[in-house]
Amino acid sequence: MSFLTPVNLLLVDGNPKSLLALEALLQSPDRNLLRARSCPEALPLLLDREFAAILLDLRTPETDGLETVLRIRAHEPQRNTPILLVVDSDEDLRHVLGGEGVGSLDCIFAPVEPAILRAKIGLWVELFRKAGELDRRARELDRCKQDLEAFTYAVSHDLGAPLHLVEGFAALLHSDCSALLDENGKRHLRAIVAAVEGMDGLLRDLLAYSRIGTRDLVPRSVPLAFVLDEVLAVLEGEIRRARGAVEVRPPLPVVMGDAGMLREVVSNLVTNGLKFVPQGVEPRLRVWSEEAGAFVRLWVSDNGIGIEAQHYERVFRVFERLHTAGRYPGRGIGLSMVRKATERMGGRVGVISQPGEGSRFWIDLLPARAEREGKAAPTARLGTPVDPAASPAEPRA
Repeated sequence: MSFLTPVNLLLVDGNPKSLLALEALLQSPDRNLLRARSCPEALPLLLDREFAAILLDLRTPETDGLETVLRIRAHEPQRNTPILLVVDSDEDLRHVLGGEGVGSLDCIFAPVEPAILRAKIGLWVELFRKAGELDRRARELDRCKQDLEAFTYAVSHDLGAPLHLVEGFAALLHSDCSALLDENGKRHLRAIVAAVEGMDGLLRDLLAYSRIGTRDLVPRSVPLAFVLDEVLAVLEGEIRRARGAVEVRPPLPVVMGDAGMLREVVSNLVTNGLKFVPQGVEPRLRVWSEEAGAFVRLWVSDNGIGIEAQHYERVFRVFERLHTAGRYPGRGIGLSMVRKATERMGGRVGVISQPGEGSRFWIDLLPARAEREGKAAPTARLGTPVDPAASPAEPRA
């Protein structure tokens, strides 16, 4: 047998007999009924409690309905508490509804019909319980998420020490004993080194992914042009090795975000475009921005292998890969980091793509409205010149 924690109901009525009648009508083991005969008597009860509903009889002497409702709403816990008004006429109700900030109100006409009153209060009690249960589950999920991220960070960090030990001994074995090993032994040693390097890369990616969820955000105005310049400077060697080219089309606006996270987001999108191209194709990337409702949308297009529509959501999940590691390198973390970081900054992500026709990834970011009148950023280019016909057409706003 389960027992429900009682929820609070406040009954405000200037007639002591009516209060007793209401209490008898609404009494239940899962309800805690508090009574008040006036607004001044009721207000102290509102300070440190949550209520499923408040029943307020507007016929209570020396009670102005609108003033009483507004004074109730002035207490933070009661800003959204449903208030059921007992009124004599439509005029009483119009007086209250004419005010601003009265919030969720309902009414019942005197004399009160017991069945209607019980039904209304019963509905609000049930909604209050469901809302509380949802809130509790949301907090539990948030705690589980935080615990999982902390666990991932701890495991990734702690596994690094023994892995580096293996890496060190493998290096010693190669330097001190390589001459004693036959070709089979050397092949085994190379396999050990490759496995260690792969695991080290995975652990670094896991640490980076977990940090996104746990690090403190420092939101400020960030010029996207500067972010692109920094990212392309860091990736210059990788772009040249891939014989690729990245064109940034101005203007790029100023957005609200964390500068470090934005660099990670853009870096992953550019690296993704350099990596997933057909064999023999030189990567061609284009970056531009446009308004998207209340957001600034940053586009990164490529001439890569493309993505089927049913996989649009899947590519943003952690450890999800559409191709084998032998065909395209990677661990399926980059795009999941893009989504996680963008959402932490209050934004959104998405992709438009077709197999064989490249992909257009987009991220929505909040604009820095005070700085939206900034000058256009210069075009940033790296690698060989971009042929406009080689990249997907820009989407229209």
